[in-house]
Amino acid sequence: MGPGLGDTIGPAGNFQPLPDAAKWVLMMAMLLGRLELLSVFVMFSPQFWRN
Repeated sequence: MGPGLGDTIGPAGNFQPLPDAAKWVLMMAMLLGRLELLSVFVMFSPQFWRN
């Protein structure tokens, strides 16, 4: 199916028409969501372990 972001990106489209900066933002968002880096950052936060 793919993401439903309108006619540009969807089942029949691709990410090619997006500017490079938008592709980088989407890649970083994918990594943050996939790897769940926020939970890793919390685990290494000293404030998390003090409470």
